[in-house]
Amino acid sequence: MMADLVTDNALFASTVEHAAQIRVALRNAGITASVQSNTYETSSTIVVRVKAGNFAQARRIACEHEVVSRNEATGEFFGENRFVDVDWDPEVLAGRVEELSGMVGEALARLSGDEVWQKYIEAQKPEPPDDNFKVI
Repeated sequence: MMADLVTDNALFASTVEHAAQIRVALRNAGITASVQSNTYETSSTIVVRVKAGNFAQARRIACEHEVVSRNEATGEFFGENRFVDVDWDPEVLAGRVEELSGMVGEALARLSGDEVWQKYIEAQKPEPPDDNFKVI
């Protein structure tokens, strides 16, 4: 009975148990992701790599399991911290970068003929340096 109370309490759940809870919550939300946990001497990490689905929702779900304690005066970490890292899966990200770079290229091509855009770009150019200054 006492063991059930300890494992049911989120405060005392292990990093592996938190990773399992994240997997279930992501699956229930229709998000495909890999979830890995690592435990160290005084801290642990849960690494989530989103493959498909709502990234913002995946981040919210996973970050609910993060616990970070800091000394307010020095900013140093203390206690047993559980860090959560959420990012896109590298293979998915590579495909997205290719897709987005094409979209950016198309947008820039459309803007290159736009008079307002050209005026904005000209206004952003720095002034030429004044090399005729004197040191007093």
